[in-house]
Order: sequence, then structure tokens, then C-alpha cells
Amino acid sequence: MSNSRIQIVVFFALMVIILILVGVSALRPSTNGTNSIGVDTNNTVAVLVVDAFEPLAGVTRPNIEDQADKNCIVDPTGQGGWISGAGGWISGAGGWISGAGGWISGAGGWISGASQQPILDPHGRIVYNELEALIRQGGGILQELHIGSTLADTTAPNTDWLRDVGRWDMGVDNGHLMLAGVDTDQYTSDVIAGRIEESVRLLNRQFGITRFVLNMSFAIIPCDDVLTPGQYQAFLEQESADFQTQLQSALEALAATPDGLPLPSSAAKFLSSDDAQRFRQELREQQLAQFDTCYPLRDDASQDAVAAQTSQPAQPNDARPNGLPLDAICAEVQPENEPLARSIAALESLEVQAGQLSIIPIAASGNRGDIFSFAPGFWPNVVSVSAFYNEPEYCAGFPLPPSNAGEVQMYGMYDCLPGTSFAAPRLSLEAGMYLMRAGTVSCAGQEANSSPPLSYLHGRDAGGNPTFDYLFENLGRVAAATAYCEDFNTLVGVPPTPTP
Repeated sequence: MSNSRIQIVVFFALMVIILILVGVSALRPSTNGTNSIGVDTNNTVAVLVVDAFEPLAGVTRPNIEDQADKNCIVDPTGQGGWISGAGGWISGAGGWISGAGGWISGAGGWISGASQQPILDPHGRIVYNELEALIRQGGGILQELHIGSTLADTTAPNTDWLRDVGRWDMGVDNGHLMLAGVDTDQYTSDVIAGRIEESVRLLNRQFGITRFVLNMSFAIIPCDDVLTPGQYQAFLEQESADFQTQLQSALEALAATPDGLPLPSSAAKFLSSDDAQRFRQELREQQLAQFDTCYPLRDDASQDAVAAQTSQPAQPNDARPNGLPLDAICAEVQPENEPLARSIAALESLEVQAGQLSIIPIAASGNRGDIFSFAPGFWPNVVSVSAFYNEPEYCAGFPLPPSNAGEVQMYGMYDCLPGTSFAAPRLSLEAGMYLMRAGTVSCAGQEANSSPPLSYLHGRDAGGNPTFDYLFENLGRVAAATAYCEDFNTLVGVPPTPTP
């Protein structure tokens, strides 16, 4: 080989080595607070939407019958779950969203009322879309979008469960916000705990982020209480063969109808029939019953009274007795026994590259009308969010689910979809902006300090016994900040949506 050829080969070999080194350097967060794309990671916050997203082709889902002695993440719409068939075909516009759901999946959500259109998006996609809309309303501009699987590295070689990861520029006086979906569909809380931790570590490695908000618009129940495919099939077989045939045909039509288009008249007629409405209501009651063992019901009169109270704006000095002691909730979902609770607690003290993590966990309180929040909302290191409604005229006639009580009460509608699932994202975005501007998860108010911000339930007395230091007060966000985190109002401002 001639000298000139040798020189050319050596030159290209050196160029390849340089490119590899540059690529490795680009993936490594900078030690001066900026990452490879020039973003100030000291002023970047990631909001993780921990929820049920679209199923992926070729992914085998676990069997509910194999999940004994574990806890299940309940997708509140009933979409994307253990049972295929009846789907999120439920009363209302997403109806009893957040807390009332089950593992029933299939044909998507059926809106009863003025519209006859299917909602085919999984619950997590709807919540993710709401957060995107809120970010845009706040002036955010999308800078880049990653598919979660493309962020895999040698430490986390499979990240298919990490969905869209968008980086948003929140304006000159602010930083950047990363919005990422973490799929929970049909998985138990121990699996979800691992996915959250892996997401946090991955985004820290890839982007140098140390500040996170967890949006958890779901409830947790023992898997033994989940409505199984066999139980659903037995429930369905109580109906006539003709009904079963018509239901199957209508649900197939519902699944096949593109968004925004009306259903075929035969399917619309059947789904609006008295028999179909009765079946749907009975199915809803079956799904609601999944909560009864772990979260004991009180008498109906008391439950109705609380539902009326918690679905309305909180009133000043509105003291309510705590009708269900914390220790009446089943042991399986208590924070000392729950894998997700232990994982969140570990993350809060985890040292990572570029410093210690700052975590604000936020959860929907649930939609059964209780004066407490379902797990994870009642855990002391999680901020629980209840809902109030200011129904727009174009949504008139849609049923509004009764909200469980929470620490902070936010507006609970996204378009015509009501529930605490859509109240929690509003506080999650505000918490992200607070974390971006304050850089801390501890703050002080006129009544007490809070960590994470706006959390005021401490959970245990000096002897370690379950107790509520304060009631779930359904405080409006401004009132909650005044009492427990005054600089939240200063740094974030007044919520742009109707507020109690």
C-alpha cells in the first residue's frame, strides 16, 4: 500500500475516533449545568405522566390471575386493562374518571349526551395531551420530541415503556420543561416503581435533570380485588345471547370509528338503548366495588353528603369529621408496605450525577366522593388533588363524578372530561414551574411548613400510629399556598382557570 493510501486510511480512522468521542461527550451531561443541546439543566424540570398509554405491538401483558399478593394500578377510565370487550364504554364523558376504574379495556370510551363520538385514546394519552395544552397556554414552545425507546442506553437497554419525551421552552425568564409518559398499562405497582426510578435515572444521565414532578392520575388497590376477565365474562353471560351479540357488534363499530366521526346508526341506537344503559351502569357498579374491600364504604347518606361537598368549591372554615381513620384503609396500600411508596421515598434522598434529586409527587384523590384520598394520594409524601367543576355550557348534560377530598382542590375538567384525573395535571404543571423557579421542595406558610410543597398530611403520630395531623381540607391552591408554602403564590401566581 502506498504512503498516500496509508495516510488516507489513518486520517479516516482518526476522524471516526473523534466522532465517537464527540458522540459520547454529547450524551454526557455537562458539569457546568448545561447539556449537549445547550439547555441549562440547573433550571430544567421533568414532569412524568405515570399512566396507561397505548399498547405496543408484540408486548405480552401480564395475567391478572398471576398477580396475587401484589397491588394493581387502576386505570380510572377502564381503558387499557385486564379485560377486553366492554372497554372504557362508561357513563358520561369519561365519566367516573380517576379512582373508580378497573382493568376493563377494549373499545374505548363512549360519550353519552350531546355527542355520539368514541374516545379511543388511553387515559394516559388524554392526561398527557391536557398537560401539553396547559403548557402551550402558559407560553411554552416545543423544542424537540423524543420517542422513549430512542433514549435507551447501556444501563437501560429497553425503554419502550417510556413514551413521548418533549422538551418545552417556557420563556426567557424561565427554564425548560421535559414532559415524559411512563406507561402503567396492566402492570403492578412494583413494576411501576421500577419504571419511575429508571425514568428518573435515565433522564438524569441523558439530560442532567435533577428536578422531577410525578403526576399520578390513578388509584392503587390489591390485585386480588381487581375485576378479572373470568368475572367479567360471567357478568356478561347473565345477559341474553342476542344482547351479547349486539354489544359485541356495537363495540367493534365503536373501536373502528375514527375520532370526530359519528357512530354508525345501528351501533349508536343500541348503545343508547335502555338495556345497554342498564348494563353499563351495572358494570360501573362492579368496577366501583373493586374499592370497597380496601377502602371501606360508610353509610350511603354520609357518602352522598360528602360527594356533594367535595364536588363543589371548598368553603372557608369548612371543617368535616374524618369519617374513616387512616388505619381502616387496607394494609396492602399503606406506605410502609407499598413498593411505589417506598420507591418514591428512596428517590427523594437519592444522590445522582449533578446532585441530589428534588421530587414533588402529585396524585389524583379519586372519584367516589370520600372524605379522604385513595392511595397514592393519602401517603404523607404525596400531594393529593381533589376536583371542582365549573361546567362550560357546551358540556351541559354530562355527568360530573363526585370527587374524593384532597389537600389541594383544582379545576377538574379537560374539554368535557371531568374528574380528579384532570385536576392533578394542573397542579403538576404549577409544581413544575415552582420547582423551576424556587429550586427547592421545602417551603413555609402561615400555618406550617410543607415538604413536598402544599402537602400537609403527615400520616403518623409520635408512636408510629396512623393518624391525620390535618383533615383533607380541599383547599384552593392559593389558600393552600398561603397556609403551607407562601412563595408558591409569589413564584407561580394565581391559577389561570376558575379556582375556589
